[in-house]
Amino acid sequence: MFASVEAKPVLLRTIHLVGAIGIDVNEDHLAVAETDRFGNLVGIRRIGLNLYGKSEEQAKAIIGNTCQKIAKTCAETGKPLVIERLNLRRRRAGLSWSRSIPSGRERSLPSPTPRRSQC
Repeated sequence: MFASVEAKPVLLRTIHLVGAIGIDVNEDHLAVAETDRFGNLVGIRRIGLNLYGKSEEQAKAIIGNTCQKIAKTCAETGKPLVIERLNLRRRRAGLSWSRSIPSGRERSLPSPTPRRSQC
């Protein structure tokens, strides 16, 4: 999944000593975790992200709204956003069984994650 949305630039106001907010991108949702300054889990939440069958404009709106929610949480807590950077191209290329996946199941294969946060 890759999308970009237009947004006004904002001044960075995060403090690394207060913890972090991390997101994990999944097929149908984003998992959001918040940690304290010691790395202890403070809270988790799941944000649904059903883009299947949506038009490009609808997908942009859904992703844009989700990014706004996450950015608001970061601004309110003063915590930086952390996103795992995965290189799945090599992993996907090594999946010999991926060529035998029935039609319609391709969506469940891992997709390359963008190098930069789009939120």
